[in-house]
Amino acid sequence: MFKSETFSESNQEFAVNMTYASVIWLFSVTVFLPLAKVYAPRLYSALAILLILVLAYPTIKALRHSGPIIEYFSVKISSWINDWRSIEEDGRAITLSRTMVLLKAILLLVLYLAYRPLLSAVNPALAGLVLVLIILGMLKIVLTPNKHP
Repeated sequence: MFKSETFSESNQEFAVNMTYASVIWLFSVTVFLPLAKVYAPRLYSALAILLILVLAYPTIKALRHSGPIIEYFSVKISSWINDWRSIEEDGRAITLSRTMVLLKAILLLVLYLAYRPLLSAVNPALAGLVLVLIILGMLKIVLTPNKHP
């Protein structure tokens, strides 16, 4: 099902870019924003916008390579679910597609939680607005009929 060379290259790209994003997030939230809040309160919101843009680059690069990883874990989780209960072949495809949707939703929520301190630094209402948009998007994804892969 998976081409091992492409899968491992994609995993490496995903891991490297998520590591970059994690380090940028860590320094942003623990060093740069607190320093700006104390020493440059006028630049606090502008710095938060800049940090969001800097953090977005490796995050987007990582998300472009997240497909094989999501597919891999979806296959594993759906096979565990199918082992617990007997499902015909058509049910296996539905379980796999629902598992992929669930993993994408979890990834989206984790990304929101990572960006939330930066969004709140720009404006607290912005973090709430983004959360509402994410919930509406997830409802749209969940409520659309499943198409078999």
